[in-house]
Amino acid sequence: MITGIFLSGGLLLAWAFGRNNFSNVFGSAVGTGILSFRLSAFLTALFLLVGALLNSAGTSETMIHLIHFDFLSEVFWFSSIVALMMLFLTRWGIPASVAQLSVGGLVGWNLALKTPVVWPQIGHIVAGWLY
Repeated sequence: MITGIFLSGGLLLAWAFGRNNFSNVFGSAVGTGILSFRLSAFLTALFLLVGALLNSAGTSETMIHLIHFDFLSEVFWFSSIVALMMLFLTRWGIPASVAQLSVGGLVGWNLALKTPVVWPQIGHIVAGWLY
């Protein structure tokens, strides 16, 4: 039961991520009637799943250097905070990236807990965003 509650933070983050991507990619097409909501929701889910299955290894390898969680409750709080921030930004119409929110959140989390931040890795990630 407790594990399910803690894992709900990850589910909330996945929902916020999907909602943000859906609105960024298909919002105009659905709003103008070019695509139905149902078809666009299916396409979003399909391509998010395919992308996660085929291309997540590189991202996971990069992000693992930034993650310093000791308890499942920390993962819950971190995921929930990033998800709520994504939901607020989507609601306010501010373009946002879950990757940028996650990296910024991990840096902030590590600084708050006085855990070492791997700054060269952060530099590598930011350089990847710029190029």
